[in-house]
Amino acid sequence: MNIEFLPLAVFVMVATFTPGPGNITSAAMGMHYGYRATFHFLSGIVVGYLLVMVL
Repeated sequence: MNIEFLPLAVFVMVATFTPGPGNITSAAMGMHYGYRATFHFLSGIVVGYLLVMVL
């Protein structure tokens, strides 16, 4: 299997340093509702990302 690391590294850098919709939504909810009310939403984001990565 031939993996090209340059495109992979570029994707990882872009994905790491740019906020996605989950980050933006959780930041807005945290500011508006507080951490305790947003914790279930954050847990759902984590479980969803893990599920996508496993699949």
